[in-house]
Amino acid sequence: MTRLISPAWGYAALVGTGGVGHGQMFALEGDHTLGREESRMGALLEARDYCKLHIISHYIAALGGMTVYPVSAVGQDAAGQALLHQMRQAGMDTRFMRTLPQPTLYSVCFLYPDATGGNITTSNSACAQVDGSWMAPALEGTPGPQMVLAAPEVSLEARNALLQAGRQKGAYTVASFASGEAEGFLSRGMEALCDLIAINGDEAAAAGGADALYARMRAYNPGAVLSVTRGGQGADIYAGGACQRVPGIAVPVVATGGAGDAFTAGLILGHAAGLPMHKAGADGTFGQTALATAPELATLIAAQTVGCADSIALDVSADSLRSWIVDKAWPVAPRFAALFGL
Repeated sequence: MTRLISPAWGYAALVGTGGVGHGQMFALEGDHTLGREESRMGALLEARDYCKLHIISHYIAALGGMTVYPVSAVGQDAAGQALLHQMRQAGMDTRFMRTLPQPTLYSVCFLYPDATGGNITTSNSACAQVDGSWMAPALEGTPGPQMVLAAPEVSLEARNALLQAGRQKGAYTVASFASGEAEGFLSRGMEALCDLIAINGDEAAAAGGADALYARMRAYNPGAVLSVTRGGQGADIYAGGACQRVPGIAVPVVATGGAGDAFTAGLILGHAAGLPMHKAGADGTFGQTALATAPELATLIAAQTVGCADSIALDVSADSLRSWIVDKAWPVAPRFAALFGL
């Protein structure tokens, strides 16, 4: 399987915990936000929905040069076994995945006519059984240098344990949280354990605002990075004591589900490949520089995923990204020549 080419690749493994599951998608009728007691008609779509650890890990395994070790759980049902097979097909090492009696994590995603939307996810699934005691053995059983990823849809306790174990081993630590988890994330001081937090605008607001969250991170780690995706507007990258906007790429949109997770994967890949997290121009945006940045790579990957109805775009590959570079689909494309071996 073709991988991104990088002479600066610095990590051997990514150990991640978070949700692994499946779901269905509905295209809602009407553009107004779903009400508390509202019944709404919607068309059941054939698109496949996945959960956060699986989505992020898929792109890292399919595109990157390090081995991905997910630490999570699925049920004994057919859906769980199919997900394990798919993860292995993408190149993940599933030795730390467990099969439990509880059902595989399941979600229902709803999409509005403008392709935005949300989801409802089961709380009594196999993923709810993921325990913090699973984390340290996984880190001890994988090669270094390492990165760790603590993603939603397993408990904050399990994710906190992974971040703590990663800190102790000197791993590069990445985390995200859902809006409803912001208070718990901060009350545990988990921001102090993170080199990178990747969230969206609503999640940042739930944490008291991006500026305040970034200040808390920098108090513990001056080199910490905060990424806040803003949909089609791009993303705000807080790094080096400043905030820069990386603009989105104007592409036809089929669905946005999973795009933020693809962006997170791109940041992880970019950092692992030695790309800087920020190179700001005088206007506070990502200026013209000789070297591509990790947020620009993340934007490139995310832009390709929104053309797919599924929340994992299985056809995104190093070759498909190279094609965008060769076709100059983006003004900064020439700066990616070294990364893609052109």
